Amino acid sequence: MADKKQIYGKTAFVSILLCSGLFLGVLLFIAQDNPQQPDTAPRQDMLEKAQFRGVPPQKLDGAKRAIAALLQACPNIPKYAAHGENLTVDYYPNGWEGTSAHLDVELDLAPDSLKGLPQGLRDPQWGGHMEMGLSGGSKPGAIMEMPLPLWLCGQPVDEDILSSRKRDWSQEKQFLPLNEIPRNSF
Repeated sequence: MADKKQIYGKTAFVSILLCSGLFLGVLLFIAQDNPQQPDTAPRQDMLEKAQFRGVPPQKLDGAKRAIAALLQACPNIPKYAAHGENLTVDYYPNGWEGTSAHLDVELDLAPDSLKGLPQGLRDPQWGGHMEMGLSGGSKPGAIMEMPLPLWLCGQPVDEDILSSRKRDWSQEKQFLPLNEIPRNSF
């Protein structure tokens, strides 16, 4: 009878150990998809790989300085665009909604990059598409109105949007001054 108790005790111990191991394995699997951390180091080549379209040759240096200032002010862009995505920069010489010459900056995040974003920014309605304007006039800076570019630039975004508790967003233009952009440089 004592042998049966010892065997039962060893079996119970092994069962508890196996269940604990299984629980730990499941927990580690869930934890590996941490939405707040990108899975690679920030890219250092985003400026070099940016596609500039329609920028006159005499304005290209100013446009590149503006993109460099944007990447410096918004370090989450190269941090989360870690799977080969490139910026597309279009030039509008007559401005945009009252600005002087304007750069339209766009980025489509790859599915693997989207995994690093908060749940609400992975929502298909945002589509992993970031778009913002850069003004190089008398008040240089970035003009944004959607949650993704705001979050990538470290600007406040409603926690309910980030967590997916809320899906509607009132579009309001928000301006991020970028004093590193020389005035009237593009």
